[in-house]
Amino acid sequence: MAQSKFALIQEAKKRQAGNSSQNIVPQKQRVPEDALPPELLVKVKLGIMSKETARDLVQKVVHAEKKLFTDEVFSDLTRLSQTLSVFKEYKAQVYSIGSGCFILGLVFLQISDVDTFYHEHYKIGPGTLSEKLTGILISDSLRSKVNGADLIVRFHVKHEDYLRVRRRLEKAQEKESRPLLNSLDLAATRTQDSNFADWATDTNTKQLVLKMKQKSQALTGLEAKHEIAQRQVELQEGMVRGLQGKVKELTEKQETAQKVLLDNKKEIEDLTGANKGMEETIEGLLAEKTKLTNKLAMMESERLPRTRAAGEATSASKPTEPTPAGQETSVLLVNDVYGAFFGGTSTVNRQVAQFLLRHGATVHCTALQASEENKRCATEDGVILHLPIQNPRDKRTPSLEWLTFDHTTRYQDIPHDLKCIVGHAGVTSKAAKNMQQDRCPHAKLFLFNHDMPEDTEYYKGAQKAMAAGKTKQDILEDAMNADAVFSLGSRIYDHFEVTYKSLGDSKPREHLMFLPRPSSLFEAISVRPGGGEKVVLTVGRVTEVEKLEGHDLVARAIGEAAEKIPNVKLRVRGIDEDVWEASKKILEENLHSGRIKPTLLPCGTQEDIAQDMQQAHLVLMPSRAEPFGMIGLEAIAAGVPVLISDKSGLADMIKDLIMGGKCHADMRHRIVRTSVRESDLDEDAKRWAEKIVDTLEYSELEFERAAEYKKQLLESKYWEESHQNLLRVCELIE
Repeated sequence: MAQSKFALIQEAKKRQAGNSSQNIVPQKQRVPEDALPPELLVKVKLGIMSKETARDLVQKVVHAEKKLFTDEVFSDLTRLSQTLSVFKEYKAQVYSIGSGCFILGLVFLQISDVDTFYHEHYKIGPGTLSEKLTGILISDSLRSKVNGADLIVRFHVKHEDYLRVRRRLEKAQEKESRPLLNSLDLAATRTQDSNFADWATDTNTKQLVLKMKQKSQALTGLEAKHEIAQRQVELQEGMVRGLQGKVKELTEKQETAQKVLLDNKKEIEDLTGANKGMEETIEGLLAEKTKLTNKLAMMESERLPRTRAAGEATSASKPTEPTPAGQETSVLLVNDVYGAFFGGTSTVNRQVAQFLLRHGATVHCTALQASEENKRCATEDGVILHLPIQNPRDKRTPSLEWLTFDHTTRYQDIPHDLKCIVGHAGVTSKAAKNMQQDRCPHAKLFLFNHDMPEDTEYYKGAQKAMAAGKTKQDILEDAMNADAVFSLGSRIYDHFEVTYKSLGDSKPREHLMFLPRPSSLFEAISVRPGGGEKVVLTVGRVTEVEKLEGHDLVARAIGEAAEKIPNVKLRVRGIDEDVWEASKKILEENLHSGRIKPTLLPCGTQEDIAQDMQQAHLVLMPSRAEPFGMIGLEAIAAGVPVLISDKSGLADMIKDLIMGGKCHADMRHRIVRTSVRESDLDEDAKRWAEKIVDTLEYSELEFERAAEYKKQLLESKYWEESHQNLLRVCELIE
């Protein structure tokens, strides 16, 4: 009867213990190196597909191979994973990766596998190991290092290494075929038992032991495969740790860099502030220099005799050569007044003068008359003011004809080396054009459009309405062949953009939009609601233009508003003394209220208007046809609540700013729909009255909103592009 499996195992253990000086303790041990399949060392190299390769290109490939094509390519775990998968197709396991030089250690479990690999590894072309790993390991950046050469991956295996691995595998297979059992303890290391045949004589016992031997061998093979897989895992973990170290190093460097940036940020801000302060100082010094230069020129001009013979005047009026390149730009502004006047062409004329002065131009300006206050303004601005020569016995009032037709005798001290002459359409455009033709033909002619006669003359009575066509034709004639024309705001620009088409080839060389900036005087003032009265301010003449300026509409609307706000007060700035009574009558006839009487104020300067706004709770600009609307613009810049007619260029500009995201959409509620028909007076007055009442009832809230509108308007810098165009045509910038 055969022995039990348990008895056989116990007997085998006793015999093994008797033949050994040490007992074998069953424990899991690492597979011995001689039990593992041998490593086949494979060197990975770079190659070039082309057979004929320049020597310098070969040197670049060698250099790239030493510096770039190393085991570092496997820092990309995706590449490593793809590479392992490719070698598995060849029944090869990547057991190790050499550091520095690029050598792979491969292990094979069968002789046939290593034979197949050895006879295939050197081949190139589609489907080969070389072609597969080329797509994985060679990047575009690596190709760029060798001028885009067609690189491939090549493998080199020493023949003696191949034979060594093959012999090891043969020995392992011979060992497995031996009928001897190395050990009955499956967890112990393998040892040979030479006395096995002496005690295991039973057939069943031999079969059982043989099966156990086979299972032991299978287990040993699995342990070897497990060791290989574990080595590959350790290889990947090592690369991961290396990458983590690099990430940590880069993170530390980034943190250090951020700390340095934070430390330097304050220094940069301080330097930026200091630079800005220096720029402002330099700009101020340059402005003062320009003013002093102009004052000296003015003093020199005043030394010239004020009276000259007609022959001398004719001689003096002959054109001179243009100013040589490199000298300062001299600009002449042709206008009837200069100073702090508000309205007409005066405001824009002075703004243009101040702007050009700040950018280095020498600015001359004409005027028909000048008070001491006007002369002071010119001196402070640095403008050289030119006044007409007049015989003391000549009591005639200076007129535009003196500028237009008598400039050679009346304005003899105007220089002849001017680069630019600027006129205002419908006022001094003809005078500017005559001065250019008669005195400075080399100078450029620029004009400013402030008005649209067809729209505005309609409300000034039959005579002026009938003459609107002639006025427009005169403006067109003056604009013929002008070097540039600037139109105030989009409403005037769009009008003349169409009108100039009738001039054909004689139209102005450039037609540009000009957007005036609010005066710094209004930007600087501070306003707030308060006081027992609710003051409503409007600015402009009344007589002859009450329909155009909308004074009849204002009076009617204020009369209705007074029924709900008894403490409302109307102030009107811009009334001449000789028409005071007539203006008062027009306003009172339209008030329709015994609760309110208007306060009429004389024409004033910008300073007067600024003081008026500081006392106002609301500024109105109710024109039925307002080409632009400076008073509304200055009110917004001052931070005072304002209501503006939708029939104005300013309303168009506000809408454009809202559409461009530069002003809050609520600002559109400051624009009031106004009819151009006088017959709609009652309906319009009711609409304006509702807006006036709503604004005055919530005065504190409206002032808060007005302050925000002011901030947005100034931050938008809407004027910059048009002002840059002015500098460009004057050749003050490229």
